[in-house]
Amino acid sequence: MGKNELLDGLFDQWKTEYRKKGITIEGFSKDGIVNENSYTKAKCRILFVLRETNDFPSSNYYQGELRKFLNGTLKYQIWCTVGRWAYWLLNDFPTYQNNVDANIVHDSLRQTAVLNLKKLTGDSRSDLDEINETSHRDREFIKREVEIIDPQVVVACGTWSHLVWLLDLEGLPIEEKPPFSYSKNRLYLCTRHPVRADDRKTYNELKKLWERAKTYEKREKKINR
Repeated sequence: MGKNELLDGLFDQWKTEYRKKGITIEGFSKDGIVNENSYTKAKCRILFVLRETNDFPSSNYYQGELRKFLNGTLKYQIWCTVGRWAYWLLNDFPTYQNNVDANIVHDSLRQTAVLNLKKLTGDSRSDLDEINETSHRDREFIKREVEIIDPQVVVACGTWSHLVWLLDLEGLPIEEKPPFSYSKNRLYLCTRHPVRADDRKTYNELKKLWERAKTYEKREKKINR
């Protein structure tokens, strides 16, 4: 059974739990691995963690299937931005370009996974209190989703403070700004939300963070051999 099949089973359980609690499942967005074949073959398994979808109801053309949407099209600035970040990370930050070919960006996005903490679609502006409450309520489901996806690198896109307690991150090098963590053989990186990112500035920040984090990861692996 493939990972996305396992995720579908998890989402069914998730929605069943919502029904038991009287929570509507209209607008439940199924995320996860964009293209399982590409993700499996990627140089590095990367998971981007965001807050919620914006006006992506389960009654739309894609029936709330974010994976199908992202696999089929590169639409909206937020996903173009995430695709560029994926391209940088998957290729060890090649020389910065103002414009990366859209096909390359989309192919890079297909090699990754995306997880929204809040599965019910929201508005253009996230309610952070609601994100916090939802994340706490759905904590076990979120943790299971991460384990099914099984990434090597997790990029917290404006969700760092959530992941620290959601995933019990250990050994945080507090002095590092922006922070990162190497916990249970998985690297966690903190960056801003894509809609708030300046492309060139974010490239430089994420490149420096990536280099520091990878150096730390190598040292930890050497110590724990």
